[in-house]
This record gives sequence, structure tokens and C-alpha cells, in this order.
Amino acid sequence: MYTIQYNIIRGVVKIQYKIFSQLLYNDFNIGNIKVAKSFFKSTETADYIKNGRKQNLLHLITSGEREYKFKDRTIKLKKGAVLFIPDNTYYLTTSYDIDDISCGGIGICFDIFDPDGNIIYIEPDIYYEWGERKEKATDYFESINNLYKYSPEAFTLKITILKLLHTLAKTQSVLNGNYSLLEPALNFIAEHYNENLSVSQYAKLCKISESHFRKKFTECMGISPIDYRNEIRFRKAKLLYQKNYTLQEIAEKVGFSDASYLSKMYKRHTGTSLKADSEIV
Repeated sequence: MYTIQYNIIRGVVKIQYKIFSQLLYNDFNIGNIKVAKSFFKSTETADYIKNGRKQNLLHLITSGEREYKFKDRTIKLKKGAVLFIPDNTYYLTTSYDIDDISCGGIGICFDIFDPDGNIIYIEPDIYYEWGERKEKATDYFESINNLYKYSPEAFTLKITILKLLHTLAKTQSVLNGNYSLLEPALNFIAEHYNENLSVSQYAKLCKISESHFRKKFTECMGISPIDYRNEIRFRKAKLLYQKNYTLQEIAEKVGFSDASYLSKMYKRHTGTSLKADSEIV
């Protein structure tokens, strides 16, 4: 199971991952943006097997072909393919000409941050093939490349990259066959996170069995339905604490029985207290 925050225990940071589609449902920011339009020599290789990527990469292949070797699989992608390769992914990639045309592409590198400024890591993998949305994604890449050339610090640049990420993350969920299926429950939980409803009630909203709902929810979100609901509660609790509500008031507002249970669950999830977490700048 992949949780979606850092655990800070005894001064040691334990990295935990989100899956790509979870970007749809969490607050985050991006920074340290770099954009480049590049061409590669035939059979030119980039080796990330030893040290892994050092930033997230969104990449559009504009010509030629690229081969990616990741774990026990090999992926070959041609012009029009869109990829997302997270920081800490270990892989090998090789470029090839097609009909004497060099392999080329537009790459966007960036870091992802939570609202407290901590880096968010995405589960290592090579995410690719966004089907019918490729044309729209290609337009985004061209716009981002032009914006970066003329104004690399522009707010519009960041917004356009965020729109591209949203488009791809949503499509990835659709390709997984889960987003449309789970959407009624996800929307309901977002509005009724403070209600202690059973998983079976969420499953009924999606018109599937509880066991099928649990399986699909975990595949899509990387966590269980109750853990997902608690994620929302914890974010709301932190905002309320910063507004000087008491722990008991916060517990009642976000759906926990009392302040003691809220504190216990928050520490179990994050490795720290609500007070300590809220004081981090």
C-alpha cells in the first residue's frame, strides 16, 4: 500500500509514494521547472539504472523512436507518444532514427511539492500512451516550450504544466478503468468526508459490490477507501488547527469521535502530532 505523505520518525525521513492518478485528488505545487526541445543521435543511450532520475519528467516524442527498459519490460514508443517518468525511476533509454529522421522530443522536468513544501514522490514507473488525448497533450507541450523560452518564471508556464498533468493523470485513471467507475464515490467522499459511512455505502453509489469496490479503489488510489477519507480529514484538521480551533472542535468537524482518537489516528498516519505538523513552515 502506498501512502501519500512523509513519515518523520526520530529525525529520519521515510519516503512514501503516491500513484500518478492520485495527483487528481490532492493539493500540490510544482517548481524547479526546466524545459528543452532536443534531438538525439541514433542508438544514443541515457542510463538511469545506477542512480535513477533526479526530477520528474514529462516527455513528448516528436520524431523517431525511443526504447525504454524498466524492470522486466521493454517499451518502444514513436512520434506522438507522451510519457511521465517520476523522480527515482531506474531505467535505460535508447534513441533510434526512423527513415533517417532523428529521434526528437520536448522534455519538461520539475519537482512536485505538498502545501508544506515537502517533495511529493510518485510511484516509480514509466507512464505512457494517453490515447485520444495525445493531440491535446501535444498542444500543451508546444505551448510550454514556447513559454519557457521567453519567460521561464512566468505564472502562465506553471499553470499550463499543471493543466497538462491534470489531463494526463485523469486519462491514466480512465485507462485503468477505474476513474469513471469510482467517480460517484470520490465526489461523495469529497463532500461528506466527515460522515462515518461504511465502505458498502460508497460501493452502492458506484453500483458494484463492496469487494469489487475495495479492489478497484485501491488500484486507482493506492490506498483503501477509509484511508482516502482520512487523508481528506487530516488535511482539513490541519487547516482548522491553524485557525486556532481546539482539538475537540476539530475532531467533531472532521468526523472523529473525540480529540484523543483524532490525535491517535493523525500520529499513526504521519508519524507526528497535529500541533507539530501545523507548526512546520
